[in-house]
Amino acid sequence: WQGPSPIGGKARPGSPIATNAAGTLVAFVDTNGNVVNDWVSNGAWQGPSGLGGKARGDSPLAFNAAGDHIYFIDTDGNVANDWVSNGAWQGPSPIGGKARAGSGLATDAAGTHVAFVDTNGNLANDWVSNGAWQGPSGMGGQPRGDSPLAFNAAGDHIYFIDGNGNVANDWVSNGAWQGPSPIGGKARAGSGLATDAAGTHVAFVDTNGSLANDWVSNGAWQGPSGLGGTSR
Repeated sequence: WQGPSPIGGKARPGSPIATNAAGTLVAFVDTNGNVVNDWVSNGAWQGPSGLGGKARGDSPLAFNAAGDHIYFIDTDGNVANDWVSNGAWQGPSPIGGKARAGSGLATDAAGTHVAFVDTNGNLANDWVSNGAWQGPSGMGGQPRGDSPLAFNAAGDHIYFIDGNGNVANDWVSNGAWQGPSPIGGKARAGSGLATDAAGTHVAFVDTNGSLANDWVSNGAWQGPSGLGGTSR
């Protein structure tokens, strides 16, 4: 490991950071509230440059794996996106629905499903069908006010922290969203949440401050179990 080294630009206080799967594009919110990015070209970091639009003060950012779609919550509370067409960033444009204050935001690897918490506190999503955005529609459950959201790569499992502090999930079966159902363990206030591409491991910070996980074995959720270390 080498570094640290600046890659370009300054972020406003509280700005999220998102990257594509390759780690060659990094999005953030600059000091003027604009959604911007740095990118690698010819082996060197370039930028920053605006992608389009301004993010609400509490907005997360979510890139798809390819890094050609970025999702955020705009200053009017709309779930919105910028996208690449003919080599240039386009947008912003709302995709459907409004997000409550503090809403998490997640997308799948393809960037064709976007989950958020609506203004009624319900876990909801927008999705692409026949080339157009559809939704929003409820997925199941009401996340805790500080809950992050985490999709697996395929976009058929979504993880969150429910109102009782349980690590929970919704999942697709026979083409419809099912759930919510706890998978194991309780998360402390402010816990992060992450899953792997397959959606078979979910990490969080438990109520003792320990980094913990749930995992799938023989088709059933197991855990929680400590991974090692405590979180600030």
